[in-house]
Parts: sequence; C-alpha cells; structure tokens
Amino acid sequence: MAQGLDYDYYVQAVAAKIYSNGWDALTFTAELTKTVAMFRGFVGRVIRQASSPKGLASLWLEGRYGWRTLAYDLIDIDKAIRNLDDGRKRYRDRVGGNTSQYLTTTHTNGAAWGTLTCTAHINRKIGVRGTIVADIEPPRFGFNPVTTAWELITLSFVIDWIVNVGQFLEAMSFLALSRAYVAAGGIMIEDDITQTSSFAKAGNVSPGYWSLQTHAKATFIRRIPSAVDPIPLPKLRIGALKVGDLVALLVQKVLGGKTKGRI
Repeated sequence: MAQGLDYDYYVQAVAAKIYSNGWDALTFTAELTKTVAMFRGFVGRVIRQASSPKGLASLWLEGRYGWRTLAYDLIDIDKAIRNLDDGRKRYRDRVGGNTSQYLTTTHTNGAAWGTLTCTAHINRKIGVRGTIVADIEPPRFGFNPVTTAWELITLSFVIDWIVNVGQFLEAMSFLALSRAYVAAGGIMIEDDITQTSSFAKAGNVSPGYWSLQTHAKATFIRRIPSAVDPIPLPKLRIGALKVGDLVALLVQKVLGGKTKGRI
C-alpha cells in the first residue's frame, strides 16, 4: 500500500529546511542591485504598466519574485538575529503533504434466485511526511556559493517546480554540516467507507428486494526508516499561483518586457 508514495522527497525537503534555518546573506547581497531597482520609481511603474497585459504580467512577477522574496528575507533576518545566541545544536523537523481521493467499487454476484450487489464509496485521505532529527548547527547567516549560483540562474525556480535542484543543493549542504542524523518517512491513509448492499430476487422467484447500508473507518499508519537522497528528486509542484506565474512568463515572452524582480 505504501508503494508510490514519495516520502523520500519529503525527507530531502526537511533536510533542506533544517539547513536553511538562517538567512541566505550571500544571495541577498548578490541580488541587492535588483532589490534597489524595485524601489526606484515604483509608483510610476505601477501606473504605467497597469494598463497593458505585458505590464500586468511584469507587475505580477515583480510581486511574486521581488517583493514577496524581499519580505521573506526580512523575516529571515529578524529570525537569525533573534536566534543568534540560542546555542541550539539538535534540530527536529518535518515536512509533508496531503492528498485526497474518492473511490467507488461495485461487486455483483448473480444466482438462480437473485442478484446481490455491493457498492462501496470510499473517501480517502493520504498524508506523507518526512521527519529528521539531526545534530547540526546550520549557519545563521548563509554564504553558500553553490546554492546562490543556482538561485541566480534565470528561471531556475521553474525547473525546481519539476525537479527540485535547489532543495537538493540545500540537502547536500545539510549532509555536509550534520554530525549525525536519523530520518524516517511517514505514511497515513484514512478511509471513510460507506457500503450499500442490495439483493433483488430473480423473476421466477416471488417478488422481493432488500438493501443494507454500513459505514466504517479504517486507518493505515506506517513509518519507514530512511535517509536523505543524494540526487535531485522529481516532483511536479504547480498550483493556482504558479499557473499564474507561467501565464505571466508566457505573456512576457510573446509581448516582450522586463521584470523588476529577483528572478
């Protein structure tokens, strides 16, 4: 039952999360010129660009990958300063995702005296987690030229939506710094099942029909010892906002234009 559930991806993701607890100072410094450019003439730029599809696409991308990224940086700076002297040397964290499915199964058994039909309606929730406990001291102020080089490649974030290279690089940095760690993948499947059973008598038997409805819940939980995967892992990560990003990028490509954002 656990086959096909990508807990390895989440184990790698939590390793990257632990490593990136601090502030990525090198990437921020490398993109400082772009950050300053965002502030320059911002109001006038909004007024000029808000009236055209090309301009709206640029403003969307600027907001998503300029101002939003800057806000995250400010939060990380504040967090790094607050935790500068906490002396923490052991980290426990987890990353995961949830999906849901609706399934219907029908089984029919026929005989001379009638037909028995059983139909099950299953609402299934699937949770997958990666968990790590590690002895590590991640940098409060990060100066990692490898991860910064990847971040500075144009549209590298689009590649990360398909094969998460950025996560892989941070996970490898985690392995380089951690003194020891244990990791596990976790899977929980919850089924809410409603089954209807009905019996219809055959035509040559006296008329009659009966039905019965039953309800049950079932839970499957499994934890699997794991390790941080040393290769980039594929996972398609495209939601509604990222679809908007793709549309904006396509509009820019077709109509031309340049974004004042850190992308």
